[in-house]
Amino acid sequence: ASNSSSSASQDIREMAGKELLTIIGSNSYLCQKIRTKPGMFSSLPLSLTIPRLLPSIASASSSNGVSSAKASSAACTVLTDIVERYAATNADMLAKILIDELSKYDEGASKGQSKTERSPEHDYPMISSNALCAKFTGSWRRSLLENPACESNAYANILVEIGNIMFQIPQSSVPLTLFGAIVGDGSDIQGLLSKNQGASCHCEARIFKVTLDLLELSLDKLKKSTGTSRQSSSTPNLFSRLSPLLLLRRIPSSYFRTLHRILIGTRHQSDNKRAVRMINELSDFLVARLDVETKCHHQHITFTAEERQLSAELAARCLPFVGWRKQDVNENLEVGESLNCCFDRVCAPAFTELLESRFGPSDCSMEGTFKRARAALYAACHYVSVAEDNETGIGIFGILAFVLKVISIEPTDDQGNAYGGHLIQLQTGCIDFITLCLISCVQRQLQCEQDREGGSRLSNGALVQELSTLNEVKKSDSTSTGSIKTVRMALMEVFSLVIDIITTRKMRNNSGVVDFKSFVRKNNQRREQVSQGETIEFSPTARTCLLNSFILASQRCQPSHLTLLARKCLPKTIDWALGGRIDSDIRHPLCIAAALQMTFVLVTRSKSLDVLENGSGQTRKDWVRRTHKWSLAAIKGVVTSDSPYAISSMRLAALKLILALVSIDQNVFSENGG
Repeated sequence: ASNSSSSASQDIREMAGKELLTIIGSNSYLCQKIRTKPGMFSSLPLSLTIPRLLPSIASASSSNGVSSAKASSAACTVLTDIVERYAATNADMLAKILIDELSKYDEGASKGQSKTERSPEHDYPMISSNALCAKFTGSWRRSLLENPACESNAYANILVEIGNIMFQIPQSSVPLTLFGAIVGDGSDIQGLLSKNQGASCHCEARIFKVTLDLLELSLDKLKKSTGTSRQSSSTPNLFSRLSPLLLLRRIPSSYFRTLHRILIGTRHQSDNKRAVRMINELSDFLVARLDVETKCHHQHITFTAEERQLSAELAARCLPFVGWRKQDVNENLEVGESLNCCFDRVCAPAFTELLESRFGPSDCSMEGTFKRARAALYAACHYVSVAEDNETGIGIFGILAFVLKVISIEPTDDQGNAYGGHLIQLQTGCIDFITLCLISCVQRQLQCEQDREGGSRLSNGALVQELSTLNEVKKSDSTSTGSIKTVRMALMEVFSLVIDIITTRKMRNNSGVVDFKSFVRKNNQRREQVSQGETIEFSPTARTCLLNSFILASQRCQPSHLTLLARKCLPKTIDWALGGRIDSDIRHPLCIAAALQMTFVLVTRSKSLDVLENGSGQTRKDWVRRTHKWSLAAIKGVVTSDSPYAISSMRLAALKLILALVSIDQNVFSENGG
């Protein structure tokens, strides 16, 4: 009798709950009650609550008005409470029901079904699963990471279960969409970690756990999958092989940076060996797919271009860029154990192989060498975009060493062959790397200045110390890297270094910036600077490549960053251009043409002459006059160059710049009522 009574009571609760969930969108009293007691539906089955909450959120989100916003907020509150309660203990069912319900939205939208066709029971609007997930997953992330009342494994459990479903149905995009919506882009993680010590510890420990669990899940899937040739690989098999890579790619890079930081701390020591082992295993998989180590060459397995691209990105995101040796990691590691890094496993082998090939007679044997070098350089480019400010920046100088070597190589061999175009492609990649360094430098400097002015520090004391040394770095010798410790400071030094090479054609060989082999050899023993060496000179062709990087940076950077970019590069450039006659060496016509084009892009994109004013005491009018004088000198100058193309390019760029100066000046004059 008691069982019968309990069953009847449960049936009544479910019927009442079903009716209440149906009217959430139209009952303001119920919405208000939910805010104070969000757990009132927690005893109901997940198969009952979730299919009714999602349409309520979708319907309210597609309508305007205060009542719709309240209904959406109430439904999201209930859903968040359900996730908090079930993510730790019943994550598999929770993930399955969520994905099943979200799939109905994408299926209906792809088939063009009407509302009634999509669900016989609910009338919810046409909305994508991606847009719907964005409504509520942010609150899940904050709650599962910060709330001490939530189980510590809840965040990891729900994400791991979503990952499992993604591997089971790799052809569906819904699991990856839900996974990505929950983890977000990682931009809020630094803010969570900078809160009070208790909340920060909860958040950091949970990020550490979820990163390890997802890494273990992906590695297990990678071990089971085998690469096949492009000709024989079927689409489902390709999805299956790509799914673990896509899952790892969707994890914010800040999660892996947190993992790396904890490894050199004293917390979570019991998991240190596990983390190091998994990172090293992942590096083995990535290296095999990129084929960058000599022992992996000529392997029988051929990986697709998508796998190689994802592998290069993951090497930059998941592995520390510069590795740690025994003396750098806490004592919990075994003697001789080390943490593999992107530079040692991916970049150094590929770059060293190319430089040691001595660029012999061009033949098909060089194709693989160039291909591996391009893949490693792509990984380095990706690293620049995801690196945190307070990471060590020594690895950037290692990449720069290789880049400066490559752009200094003539594009043809002794027999006049152009290496099948492979060298040109690699040099283009080198220009892209420097472009990313320039853009990232300006972006990070502006962000740092905004944080300082706003009084909000999102990082620890390392960055505060960097701020106090900004002026010292600017005043110091631009070829000195002794004081460089972090990525942001390294990028600032790279910016100054490139400007000095352009304007002086020389650079002193310190920190291994030019001697790449010395850099690799020294840094395999200790991560420290290399002693100063000889002065290196760069050809006009190499310096034109560097100027092309500034042109691309001027074209690609955000409009709000143009002023700082111009103030960091134009003063020295204009002083150099007006410092003597145009010749075939230090002021080669190609270099002058590229510098004029860079100035033209900065002026036209900003639509203002203010970018020419650098705050050095001279007025904007003075800098406009100097720029005009420089352009006229380029048009009229007598050049002792045997390249008609270089001369015509220089004069055309000068004419374009004069036209831009006159046009913008006239517009300003008209706007001021002149």
